Amino acid sequence: MKKLFILTILIIIIALVFTTCPEPPIGDTGPGGGIIFFSEGGQYKECSGELGNSTWNTAVTTAKNHKGGGFTNWHLPDRSELDLMYKNLKKYNLGGFSNNDYWSSEQENSYNAYYQDFGNGKQNYGSFSNSYSVRAVRSYDNTSVTPAKSTTLKIKNESYTDITDVIWQDVSFTVNTAENSIKKGTTITKTVQPGSGYIYFKRSTNPITARTRDLVVIAKDEQKEFIFMDNTVIADVDNPNNTGTLNDLQPILTTLKIKNESLTEITDVIWQDVSFRNNQYENSIKPGTTVTSIVSAGGGYIFFKRKSNLIAARTNEMIVIEKYQQKEFSFTDSTSIVEVNNPNNNGTLGALQSTVVFWDDAEGEMQPYYLKQSFVGYYKDKSDLLNPNASYNYFYTPKNGNKSIAVGGTNTALLQIKINLEKNARLSFWYANKNNGSNGAIFSINGVEKAKWTTDINWSFMTLNLAPGENNIIWEKKDGYVNSYNNSYLSLDDILIYYTE
Repeated sequence: MKKLFILTILIIIIALVFTTCPEPPIGDTGPGGGIIFFSEGGQYKECSGELGNSTWNTAVTTAKNHKGGGFTNWHLPDRSELDLMYKNLKKYNLGGFSNNDYWSSEQENSYNAYYQDFGNGKQNYGSFSNSYSVRAVRSYDNTSVTPAKSTTLKIKNESYTDITDVIWQDVSFTVNTAENSIKKGTTITKTVQPGSGYIYFKRSTNPITARTRDLVVIAKDEQKEFIFMDNTVIADVDNPNNTGTLNDLQPILTTLKIKNESLTEITDVIWQDVSFRNNQYENSIKPGTTVTSIVSAGGGYIFFKRKSNLIAARTNEMIVIEKYQQKEFSFTDSTSIVEVNNPNNNGTLGALQSTVVFWDDAEGEMQPYYLKQSFVGYYKDKSDLLNPNASYNYFYTPKNGNKSIAVGGTNTALLQIKINLEKNARLSFWYANKNNGSNGAIFSINGVEKAKWTTDINWSFMTLNLAPGENNIIWEKKDGYVNSYNNSYLSLDDILIYYTE
């Protein structure tokens, strides 16, 4: 009986020895992924790996924000914890420490904090602005080894469309940062705050700004999954009553349709900031054609130019478009318009006669009423010379738009406009001169010299009145030498003649 009692006691002792978890030794990995540097009586301390070098204030924040193992109780070590790390780890070449100085959390005063030299183990204090090495530490016991849970939302896109600008509460879900999109067949998971909210997004194809029909509710420490599928029910953000599936819900668009039923070509047509054109090269709406564009709701005039008998104008009335409306406007020869530069001059698209002649860079060719002699024509920049032998130093960069007119390159080059005016008018133009001789450039009307430029002149503006009847207008460049560097040129831009009565 006595032997049986002794045997029972031995079995119990052995069972206790083998079922009791031994304390982890110094140098092992802790539950937060750090290195254990203190282990005694069920109390432990672990330190993180290297967290870089920084000033003291940044070191405090860096250590506090460390989330190794999902734990939130990391902090910058105090002086005693630094010393334990040095004595229990560094001296035995454990923990991957350098011989640098490491910050502690303890301040010496309002300007300095303590640090420890891991080369010799000595402690001292230094200015907050110094840059020392950083480690984070945390304490735990054998009852708190389970890391804190996190609240997460996983969004999967199993539909056939890319979904962009996905947001739940204030959290943005992005995979492709260039497009802020969750590509079809991909998943993204984010740590979020518990609560509820719609998932807001845009469809990449057949674009619509939408949200989920139902709120997505996430409890604390819950891992929630939401899957976008083609049959997921969604609502139009701008009109929550418009609901349907991700695959079939059509966008509600505000559109403006402009029809040109007149006999003239209309160029540079703009409503608000939207450009309307069916001819890309000329930015125009041809007669008999229609252009439709998606626009924002609101009001505005339609601004445009007539290509024939060119005039910059706008519609007489504002075009107002309500949200989700499909508006149509038709230009006819009797449409009431107003000249942009002279709002008092108004009439119809077919009859308004303000501008008589205009050299417009966008047209690509000079308008009628001109004669030219020798090297006269458009140039785009200093390398686009009329005379291939001319030096690029003798042109000014085009004044307005992409092109200007150049006159020169020979002993005499000339640009001439002959026009018969029905009433008083006005002429305006930009000019710039490059000169190499005493005669220079001469500007005259009906044989009367109005101006002469014999020096280099950068772009300048000139305007003067024209009388009714025939007007013979000449820009003539003289003294252009015929050699490998024909360097005498007059540049002209935006020549405009318009009636003043």
